[in-house]
Amino acid sequence: MIRIAFAVLLLRAVPSVAAAEPQSCTFTLSRTTIIAGPEGPIFARTTVTPSAPGCQWNASTTASWMTVDTSTRTGTGDQGITLAPNTTGATRIGTVTVAGQTVNVTQQATACVTSLTPNALTFPYPGFGDPSEQSKQVTVSAPADCHWQHSPWPINVFPNPTLGGVGTQVVNVGIITILPGQSNTLNLGIGSLPLTMTRLDPPCVFTLSPSNPTVSVNGGSGVINVTGTGTDCSFTATVGGVGLSIVQSGAAAPATVSWRVGGPVRSWAICDVASAAIVGSVELQRLDEHDVNLSYSVFPPWRRRGIGTRAAELALEYAATTMAASRAIIKVLEGNVASIAVARHLGARLVDTSPSDAGGTFLVFHRQLVP
Repeated sequence: MIRIAFAVLLLRAVPSVAAAEPQSCTFTLSRTTIIAGPEGPIFARTTVTPSAPGCQWNASTTASWMTVDTSTRTGTGDQGITLAPNTTGATRIGTVTVAGQTVNVTQQATACVTSLTPNALTFPYPGFGDPSEQSKQVTVSAPADCHWQHSPWPINVFPNPTLGGVGTQVVNVGIITILPGQSNTLNLGIGSLPLTMTRLDPPCVFTLSPSNPTVSVNGGSGVINVTGTGTDCSFTATVGGVGLSIVQSGAAAPATVSWRVGGPVRSWAICDVASAAIVGSVELQRLDEHDVNLSYSVFPPWRRRGIGTRAAELALEYAATTMAASRAIIKVLEGNVASIAVARHLGARLVDTSPSDAGGTFLVFHRQLVP
C-alpha cells in the first residue's frame, strides 16, 4: 500500500509600514519688537506659541548687553530677555533669536516713558490721616512696546523689590516708613523719569498737665504745662469760658500757658424809687482773691443826675464788705466822657490802657477799697 503525504504552506499577508515623517513646527511670538529706556536691568519677555504641543525651541543672542535663557523648551512658554543699564549715552540696537524668529530690541539713551501722572506724591504719616492715602496711584504713560523699570528703591517704599511694565499702566506706590537718617522726601524714578515721594512729619501729640485745673469760687490763676511729641508742635491757646483769660501763651511745646479766671458775677438793676422804673445796671465780677471788676450803665434819659456814681459806690461797698475785695478795676472806653467822670468821682486813678475787642482803647482805672 502506497501512502502519499501532502504539505500545505499557509501564507499570511502582512501590511507594510511607512517610515514616520519629521513633525513640522511653526511658532508665533507675542512680541517681536522691544523698546526700552536706559534704566536697568529691564526685564522683557515674549510668549512662544508652537503649532503643536511637542514642538521644541530655544533662544540666543549675540548682544553682550542682553541676557537670555538658552535652554531648550517644549510647547508654549515665555522667553525672558534681560537688558543691562544703557550707560553709553547712545541708542543701541540688538536682536534675539527665539524659536527661529527675530526679536528686535532697541534700548534708547533717553526714556521711552513719556510721562508720570502725578510725578510728585505726598503721604500722611503712618497711623495718621486716611489709611487709604498711604497708597497712591501713578499713571505711567508709554508706547505699547516700551518696557520700563523703576530706579532702585529703598526697602521702605512699595512695591519692592521690583516694579516694571510695558506700555501705559497704572501702578500703586507708597512709603511704609522713613528709615533712620533718611530724608522725608525721596527722589525716585520710573522709566528714567523723576518721581518725588514725600511723607509728612507726624502730627504733634500734646500732653497737658494739669489737664483739668480747678479754681475756687472766688477765682484764681494757674499754669498749664504743654509738652508735645512730634516735629511741629506749635500751638495756640484760646479762651472758652466767660471770665477766663490767658495771661501768657507759649508758641511751641514744650511751653506753659498762664491763665486767670474771675469769680462770681454780681449784677443789680438800678431803679428809680419814685417810679420803680429800671434806669440802669451795675455789675461786679471777681477777678481773683483781691480784685473785682466794676462796670455800670445808666440809660440816656436818667444820665447827669449822679445815679451812676451812687450805684457804683453801693456796689463798691458790697465788694469791700461782702466779697472781701481790696481793689476795684474799672475799664472805660476812651471818649466815654460820662463813664470817665463816674470813675473820677469814685476816686479811681488812671493807671493804664488796654485794647478792646472792637478795636478801641480802654482806660484802666484802679480804686482801692476799704472794708
